[in-house]
Amino acid sequence: MPTRQQQLILDMTLHRISEDELLREVGIARVDATGFALKALEEAYRQTSAVDVECALYLGFRFGTTPEFLDVLIRLSDADWHHRHEDVVTALDQLRDPKAVEALYRAALKIHPYLEYDDCRALAGKAVWALGNLGDKIADEKLRLLAEADSLVVGDSARKQLYRRSKPVNPEQRKQSNSLCERVDKEKDPTIRAQLLNELRELNKQREAAEQEWLAEQGWGTSPQSKPETA
Repeated sequence: MPTRQQQLILDMTLHRISEDELLREVGIARVDATGFALKALEEAYRQTSAVDVECALYLGFRFGTTPEFLDVLIRLSDADWHHRHEDVVTALDQLRDPKAVEALYRAALKIHPYLEYDDCRALAGKAVWALGNLGDKIADEKLRLLAEADSLVVGDSARKQLYRRSKPVNPEQRKQSNSLCERVDKEKDPTIRAQLLNELRELNKQREAAEQEWLAEQGWGTSPQSKPETA
């Protein structure tokens, strides 16, 4: 990607120019913006340019991604020469294509050198969440494998997704929780606000108890002992 285009994309991210100004500068009609982002991402992969991957992904998020992005996103999810794996997984999650199952599974287990500091395993968390969102049999099988992962963080995350898949929050529960949160935010009276917070805590306790009961039924009543993680 020409340096000029990189600068224009940076300017757009910093709100120095608008989307229309960017498109006008590169000579692309808005209707072709998604295609422009895809070509930029494919070229970034061919050139193994980490900077261009970042720029192209930003274009994709701004102008939209389509199923045509799937192949290059899967390849980028496995590539070790860039630092945007979380963004790649986010884009795969947006596409919700079952063909990404294996790539998301690998992403959940992979520890890239530049992410070794991250004890929270944010990349794994996003990959596990994306698998849960796919909602198909193969994705669930991968989640069950991840539920037994050496990493406590990955295992817990996978088990929560399996619970979410098996016991989805019904509309009434979601409505009740959202209503309580809104009332807490708006309430000025400290006494009433404390009462609402207690109701919200009780609701959360009920959900946690239901989750723990389900986990116990699956044989996951207690967390496994932590084991060393490998890349």
